Amino acid sequence: MSKKKSVDTSFLKYTGLAFQMGITIFLGAFAGKKLDNYLSLNKPYFTAALAFVGVIVSFYFLFKDLSQDKKNEL
Repeated sequence: MSKKKSVDTSFLKYTGLAFQMGITIFLGAFAGKKLDNYLSLNKPYFTAALAFVGVIVSFYFLFKDLSQDKKNEL
């Protein structure tokens, strides 16, 4: 019973991380699009840059959480 509960909580934790990554990237792209429109740019420079920053930030949080799990496991 304990093993099943552990699997369920792990599944929920990593599902939450996936949603967090998606939301972070979406918010970066959304803010970039708004900034590109506000500045009347012909090419989506800020959209690409802020989406990339969102990817970097989401991977940072992913690696941070995974390293915490590794420490707790030991």
